[in-house]
Amino acid sequence: MSEQAIKDREEALRGEPTNVLHWIDKVDRVAAKLSKVVGGSPHQYLETLYNGYTTSKNSDPIFDAIIYIDGLHSHLQSYHGHILQLVGVGQELKSAEEVITHFDNVRRSLEDLGAMVFEEQDVIELHTSKQFLYQTILLE
Repeated sequence: MSEQAIKDREEALRGEPTNVLHWIDKVDRVAAKLSKVVGGSPHQYLETLYNGYTTSKNSDPIFDAIIYIDGLHSHLQSYHGHILQLVGVGQELKSAEEVITHFDNVRRSLEDLGAMVFEEQDVIELHTSKQFLYQTILLE
């Protein structure tokens, strides 16, 4: 039995692919989902959520976004772990970490907005004085 056949058999038994390209593709797919949700501009996406809240006082879209992004983030962490195990520290891992860093910035910004809304802070004053995290870490 060839070495590749042995790897394929082990992979099938474990239920986890041993090809790093599989995990890189998964990271790319999650990044594409984030791009689809935020429409290309995370800053504008957060601004839209903020404006929606100030108009309607409905915080559900903010908290729904947090739940969705947290779910995607969990997957990213898992994929990162697989890449690290398969190839160690290298370009593949660095690429995954760049996606995770961008994701973390969006996630932290959403959580910051959600916390201020939940705590019933004066969100208009916070926005005017640019104290929301997304106003400082996410580029327009």
